[in-house]
Amino acid sequence: MDPEKLAQWRAADAAFDRWLDLPEPERDAWLAGEALPEAVRRRLVQLIAAHERPRAALDPAGDNLAGCRLGDWTLDAELAAAAWPWSIAPGARRAWRASRRR
Repeated sequence: MDPEKLAQWRAADAAFDRWLDLPEPERDAWLAGEALPEAVRRRLVQLIAAHERPRAALDPAGDNLAGCRLGDWTLDAELAAAAWPWSIAPGARRAWRASRRR
């Protein structure tokens, strides 16, 4: 990574730490009021988005994924499961109803 991008990520990381230290109701106002270079702000917004929408931690047993979030989507209920012999991974042969948060 070139030194300029590394410096931007480090600045965004430091700003993210400050953002996390704030009470949730104050975070949006703090972000709006921070005078950050555009590249640092863009990276900070990426960090915040990743924090607010973490990847689902999949159940190792694979039994119940209801409630797991995948980006904007939340798995609500399993609709069907099949024992297709050509499926590589067990989770690949399950269908889920999901809802999207916007």
